[in-house]
Amino acid sequence: MLLKKVDLLESQTRQYKKLIRNYEQNDSLHSELLESNKIYYLNKLDALDKELKRETRKKKAYKIGMVGSIVAAVFAIIYLK
Repeated sequence: MLLKKVDLLESQTRQYKKLIRNYEQNDSLHSELLESNKIYYLNKLDALDKELKRETRKKKAYKIGMVGSIVAAVFAIIYLK
């Protein structure tokens, strides 16, 4: 009877070891997928950040140009009077 129990326990141990190997493989695949997604989204965020900075610089240059034009127009009006 004890020999049957030992055999059964060994069989269960083998099955559990198999399950553990399968979970480790799945876990490593998920880890790789998460890492590749992380790299993709970090690159995407970097590109969006650069675009946002470029647009901010454009708007700032536009505002400076408008203020400069208005100041120049005011000086021209004052100078012409």
